Amino acid sequence: MTSLNFVSMNIVTLLYLIASVCFIQALKGLSNPKSARAGNVFGMSGMAIAILLLLYHSMLFGVIDTQKIGQILIYVAAVLTLWSMAYYLKMAIPLVLGEGE
Repeated sequence: MTSLNFVSMNIVTLLYLIASVCFIQALKGLSNPKSARAGNVFGMSGMAIAILLLLYHSMLFGVIDTQKIGQILIYVAAVLTLWSMAYYLKMAIPLVLGEGE
């Protein structure tokens, strides 16, 4: 059982590494209009891996409670999304109403 747990932790760690590389490649791809489509694909792939890892309901390395960390990260993402929306609306509404350039 211990060797099986060790193998699964290695796979989880490898998937975290792959997700990180996908996000880095997404940023690189999105910096150029010609490679933006590939950047989006890398970003979506990395996000899919990250979401699957957040749904992993076990202790990581026997110490880290992934479910609790996932909940915290979802709350942080919700707050950042609302903040981003408010900032976008603050910048976009004057342009839509014709009050800005």
